[in-house]
Amino acid sequence: MNNIIELAKKLTTKQRKFVELIIEGRTQTEAYKYAGYKVSSMKASTLSRAASRCMANVQVQQYYQSLKAKVTRETVKSLEYTKQDWLRNQLALLDMAMAKSEIYKVIPMLENLEQYKVKETNLNAAIRIQDQLGKMLGMYNQESLTKTFNLISEISKEAANRNNDSPLPKEHLIN
Repeated sequence: MNNIIELAKKLTTKQRKFVELIIEGRTQTEAYKYAGYKVSSMKASTLSRAASRCMANVQVQQYYQSLKAKVTRETVKSLEYTKQDWLRNQLALLDMAMAKSEIYKVIPMLENLEQYKVKETNLNAAIRIQDQLGKMLGMYNQESLTKTFNLISEISKEAANRNNDSPLPKEHLIN
């Protein structure tokens, strides 16, 4: 982070804005215009060359690469999907399939669509979810006890690292 700040300090305000606009998805030519460079009397080819020269600047290039890497890291982190997330979703789906929670259904009534909260059991879905949970927990082979213990332990450790936000009841968490 300090590296990005130091790199940004070496640039002009227009250069920083130019890079940030490119990171947001603008073309070099658009970024050059919106960064505040005087472009009103430029031909399209001249504008394109000016934007390319700006991007070719070593300090601009370094700032661009650092900022792009930071944005990429943040995006990847926001897309993380853990085993704990998967298990939590499976348990929520199982609750829905077993009619332990209410869902909304839209039902056509005469000329209107009415929305109702209903509890509806879907045993096929419940069985599929249970089957997936069983496979995930390793219940279909000789090593089931060890794998189940290891998986629950791993999920519990992930939960402990994420402020005890676990889909498992607190008494089942392993520290």
